[in-house]
Amino acid sequence: MKNFQSLFIAAIVALLSTTATAAGSSGLVKITNISVEGGQGVFINVEPRWPLTDCGAANTYSGNTAFISFSDPMFQAKYSAALTAFASNKGISMWLAGCFTTNWGFNANQVHSIGIAY
Repeated sequence: MKNFQSLFIAAIVALLSTTATAAGSSGLVKITNISVEGGQGVFINVEPRWPLTDCGAANTYSGNTAFISFSDPMFQAKYSAALTAFASNKGISMWLAGCFTTNWGFNANQVHSIGIAY
């Protein structure tokens, strides 16, 4: 059963990684840092970097930072998945949809979905 679950999760991550790369997928990445920002949400830093999505090159917070807003209805689930992956040294794949303008005046890619990989 465990092998089936691992295979199922790997298939989903592969599907997200291969079909969505040009449209806003992070691809398979490792979390290097998670920061809880005072009043807006959580920043997730990863390696390797991904191509910038629809935030535009100007005023975008690099190609390795994603954001989960406290106001996101799925905040708890997304944040839990990120913490679990980080604590267990597992890779993740994120679908990045839209931009969030921070209090500091730069844009960050918003996490629409997150999956734990290997």
